[in-house]
Amino acid sequence: MDLKNFEVVLLGHFAIDNDVVNGIEKVVTGSAVYHGAFALKAVGSEIAIVTKLAKKHFPMLSIFENAGISVFPTESEETTGIRNVYSTDDPDSRRSYFVRSAAPFCEVDFPPDLSTKVIHIASLMQKEVPWIC
Repeated sequence: MDLKNFEVVLLGHFAIDNDVVNGIEKVVTGSAVYHGAFALKAVGSEIAIVTKLAKKHFPMLSIFENAGISVFPTESEETTGIRNVYSTDDPDSRRSYFVRSAAPFCEVDFPPDLSTKVIHIASLMQKEVPWIC
């Protein structure tokens, strides 16, 4: 087993959301691991993502691999999703509704061959990373 070394590993769900802006709904990808990964990569950090989502959505993770970001996915029945309704042009003024959630993370979901200085728990929802599995 080869040990993979990273400065930061982001642990959290990848999300497929529905955003409604000015009455127009569109499907968007996002989450704390999604946005955090690109921000850390932009400042030159060697990073990886540990995430959980439905197997049918694994091909969407290629966006990270194409950017040189390592991804370690685990299969879940669902992919996390939130419906965000924006009532103004201010992106911070919105109502968010839980739609679905991938399964919570457990210790066994973290690849044993990863070495990192920092594990950033980048959860979206309560109970995404429980104390006990």
